[in-house]
Amino acid sequence: MELLLNLKGNEIRVTEEVVRAVEMNYINRNKIMKLLLNQRGNDTQITEELVCWIASFSDMEVMKLLLNLIGHEIKITEKVVEAAIGNFKGGVDVMTLLLGQKGEKIQITEGTAVKIVRRVTKGMMELLLDHKRIEIQITARLVGAPSRYSINGPEVSEFLRKRMGEFLLLSRSKVRETGTPPLVRGNQGNSCASNSLSNARNIIT
Repeated sequence: MELLLNLKGNEIRVTEEVVRAVEMNYINRNKIMKLLLNQRGNDTQITEELVCWIASFSDMEVMKLLLNLIGHEIKITEKVVEAAIGNFKGGVDVMTLLLGQKGEKIQITEGTAVKIVRRVTKGMMELLLDHKRIEIQITARLVGAPSRYSINGPEVSEFLRKRMGEFLLLSRSKVRETGTPPLVRGNQGNSCASNSLSNARNIIT
């Protein structure tokens, strides 16, 4: 690849098709991506699909290089978050880098959230719930989703159930004080409550 870039570097662009081909080289894909980005990164045609592909398999060094080169052109979307979650080797580091970029809040729909909780560890779930840019609403469907699908499922389900318990306690206190139930929030202030107090009670009992 290095020889090819030296000979025909001006003819090569980092596109979705090229990244898909690189992803197939399981052993050397991160090394190849670094070569491509170092030599042709400034000529990368950024699309949501391209960012998803890179986020799904790259390590922290590749993602850091991409963000340093053209981070201002990259928009972090729900689809990109889902792709990074599927990166079993570098997902946590890649996700942390992506969420560190400036941008708007990312609303995660229930359908995508269910896919996410079936694939994450408790640590990754906590990172998502507590990050100020991520908005995930905890529902009964979400709490029950992980336990049958992964080795981390029971731990993730229990973590989500505990969050709903904290929400219920907070809500009761808030109702007594103001008559209005609040939305439970993570450490960084993002919303992660279900739609109603009755739904919360059903989840934790």
